[in-house]
Amino acid sequence: MLNHSLQKSIRTALRAMLCVLLCLSLCGCSMTLFDVEKLMQPPQATGNKEALHKLLLEDAGSPLEFVYPRSGDYRSAVITSAFAGGAVTGSIAFCENKTGGTTLYFTIFDGQNWQIVGKVENPSSQVDRVCFGDLDHDNQDEVVVSWGSVQSLSSILSVYDYHDNTVDEYNLDRPYGEFAVTDLDDDGQSELFVAEAYTPTAKTETNFAAVESPPLALLYRLRNQQLEIYMAAELDSEVVRYSQLTVTPIAQYQSGTMVVLDGVRGDNTMVTQLVYVNNAKNALITPLSDTTNLTERPSSSGILAQDIDGDGVFEIPVVRQMPLPSDTQPQAVSYIVSWQKFFPGQNTTQTVSNTVINATDGYRFEMPDAWLTGTVTFLYDDSTGTLTVYRVERPENMPMLGAALLHIRRYTREEWNSLAETENYSIVYESGNTIFAAAIPSPEDELSITLEEVTDRLIPLTE
Repeated sequence: MLNHSLQKSIRTALRAMLCVLLCLSLCGCSMTLFDVEKLMQPPQATGNKEALHKLLLEDAGSPLEFVYPRSGDYRSAVITSAFAGGAVTGSIAFCENKTGGTTLYFTIFDGQNWQIVGKVENPSSQVDRVCFGDLDHDNQDEVVVSWGSVQSLSSILSVYDYHDNTVDEYNLDRPYGEFAVTDLDDDGQSELFVAEAYTPTAKTETNFAAVESPPLALLYRLRNQQLEIYMAAELDSEVVRYSQLTVTPIAQYQSGTMVVLDGVRGDNTMVTQLVYVNNAKNALITPLSDTTNLTERPSSSGILAQDIDGDGVFEIPVVRQMPLPSDTQPQAVSYIVSWQKFFPGQNTTQTVSNTVINATDGYRFEMPDAWLTGTVTFLYDDSTGTLTVYRVERPENMPMLGAALLHIRRYTREEWNSLAETENYSIVYESGNTIFAAAIPSPEDELSITLEEVTDRLIPLTE
């Protein structure tokens, strides 16, 4: 993130460039960069939005510089919100202030005019994410903002509650790793879910016996003008950051939702944790949060939980490395990913699919059963862009690469059409400008599969 002064300098340079380009256009030069200034400005507001922008401009002063949330479902600097009740048209807006921080405006439209009903000044220079939810069950949404800071590289989580032209601010008093606003206990009302990550406790000369508390999964409600911890449970004590938080329906036998957390441990391995509410026990449950997590995998594999079978429920990845010769380094494609559906209450999993992920070329490959018992391995050749499946031989019980069973390459349509010879490659998938082609170099091998099977088993990651 660029700092405030640097952003101003860039805008000045862009304006100067625009003047030069306009002069060139008057001289008959053909240029295609005349919209460069627009890249630094929001779209031109019209009608009702124009009136709102004018109101913000009058309060913030000129120029009006918007601050855009960096992630999440709400990426606009001006967001429609039901913070004043569902029947009232309301919006929040994030604008730079004169101190280099951010002003959060609460505005309401009365049918004719916009008015500012609340304003919060925050020293943070960036907005990480914005969420909405009725945390106090009064039929009005609270606004949840994760404030970021370029200087400290840390974030503050704040909840804003509007009533009678007053905005109350509640700041989370604990460090956090991830958060979501969701109805995790299935009572029809929202809660603030927070997942903490491991943060070592600083030890001082007077605090030699400092105890590092385990990170927690927490459910917050807004009660009696304070953020109240509603439920809590321990999470993996070695996870230092999260790569993904997903709220997904629970698989069969139990209604409601659960949180799926993909996190990275301090040793650079990755694990998936689950969090859900057992309503019978009125407790937050966190399976897969001890040190012997079956989903442990190298973070370099880049594998995150996902809905692999399209039923709306996320599966968790259980990863194992395929056999490799001792002088061969494992690659991302050298791992079989067993996608498991978790059943709360039973604490059991069911395998949905076994795949290899080729993120470089953008597809996954579903493994035949005969390839799951240590009989093959996958390697990727960067120089040719080719994924090859090898038979694994075991002379003296030492794995060695045997015959090549399958080659898969990705081409653009132009590349494929320009080939003088296809070297026995045949198209197994094509869409738009993308072609996947495969070759079967050892069709007589008992482990070999047909091109028709390759077509059925190759699934682009964009589908």
